[in-house]
Amino acid sequence: MPRHLKLADDGDPLDILVIGDATSVVGCVVDVRILGVIKAEQTERVRTCRNDRLVCPAALSVSSSQVHRIDDLGRRFVEHLGPWFANYNELKGNGFDVVGVEGPQVALRLVVASAARHPAQEPST
Repeated sequence: MPRHLKLADDGDPLDILVIGDATSVVGCVVDVRILGVIKAEQTERVRTCRNDRLVCPAALSVSSSQVHRIDDLGRRFVEHLGPWFANYNELKGNGFDVVGVEGPQVALRLVVASAARHPAQEPST
């Protein structure tokens, strides 16, 4: 997804947790496969909005080659993601509540719906 598109309800690009075999840096481009989505509500100041997190392995990940759905990561791993995001947001003074976990079909529908709400446009210079 082009970085200049604002696609999520919070006005930011969609958030993607990339699971890979190697480290990477924030902002780098990585081909991924969609496993699912952590549906969440985030509160900043007094405004609460949906701020879902797509969960994706790197497309060429050897350790995730047999992982096709978020459930394949294991119940324990998935259960720990919500508190991790909540703690991360709390450090920034924000609230974060998980409202559900869904598989790849729901996650893909969120991507398509977001893209439809915000058609591609040329970045301003």
